[in-house]
Amino acid sequence: LRDEAAQRRLPQTLAAMPFVSQFHHHTRGGFLKNLFQLYVLLYLAMSASTAFAIESHCEKEEQVIFNCKLANSTKIVSVCEVDSEPIAEHYLQYKFGALGRVELAFPKKGLVEKDQFLFLRIHSGESSYLRYELTFGIGRNTYSIYWEDAPKFDGAWNYQHQVVTNGIEVTSAKRKPINLRCDQFAVQRFDSAYSLYNVKNGY
Repeated sequence: LRDEAAQRRLPQTLAAMPFVSQFHHHTRGGFLKNLFQLYVLLYLAMSASTAFAIESHCEKEEQVIFNCKLANSTKIVSVCEVDSEPIAEHYLQYKFGALGRVELAFPKKGLVEKDQFLFLRIHSGESSYLRYELTFGIGRNTYSIYWEDAPKFDGAWNYQHQVVTNGIEVTSAKRKPINLRCDQFAVQRFDSAYSLYNVKNGY
């Protein structure tokens, strides 16, 4: 109800703003049309901020290091930083599955070992290229979660246009690698858990 009341008051609120008053002065008869367009844009922006907030598998007391929903899927990939004070454990945990139903977790509680995750950071200041990779193994499969920010390539490198891609690659000795891309909106905070990785720096 509060949201509906705020939406009803929005045109009056906007009209009272100095930049809108000035806009009215310059546009005269087109003011209502432009005000309506501005209202629609603000409404879409508020709706988008809610729609793109992807929930994770991380518990309330855990820090989200990486989180995304896979493209064309209901599955969510999360990497959580676990700091269990009663057990005195501080480690990363990978969780995969639909929201509220974790199908795969690594490592399982009580089976934490040192250097279970390998972290790679590749950076090139000259080309504005940055890539993070977090790699770990489960059985005979190797998982690599990646986040990449690179110039757009369209026959030639366009350094004015950066493209972000992220997802998880799964490799196995018995089959071709699988690359599962994330939707556009992903969260990554790899640098915040730097001390928990077996780190290898790139260039």
